[in-house]
Amino acid sequence: MFEQYTGPIQKYSKGSIVSLDTKCAIAFSGSFAEEAGLKNYKSCLLYFDKETGEVGIKFLECDPEPKNHTFRVRQRKNTGPTISAAAFCKYYGIKPDKVTRYKPRLEKDGSLPFVIFSTREPCDA
Repeated sequence: MFEQYTGPIQKYSKGSIVSLDTKCAIAFSGSFAEEAGLKNYKSCLLYFDKETGEVGIKFLECDPEPKNHTFRVRQRKNTGPTISAAAFCKYYGIKPDKVTRYKPRLEKDGSLPFVIFSTREPCDA
């Protein structure tokens, strides 16, 4: 007979981390999401600086609208949110060959969080 696992849930990263996987999903650590107040946002706008290799993410409170180029922010229970950014990565030629972690920095665009990380500066966290 099968027994459901009810043990502890492993936290994959400690501290402020954003990761980009091979399918171009952007995931935020729970601790960074909490620190940055990202838990209630439904969508975002994505930006890319070709000179610096930095990705910018402006979080929005509205529902995603593809015609406005907004991406859905998927909220997860025990970790931070994720964003499926395949079209964005394809457009800018961002091709991660493995899950890569980065140190994000938080800025504000008015009252909205604006998260930045450099695709040229992975971290070991």
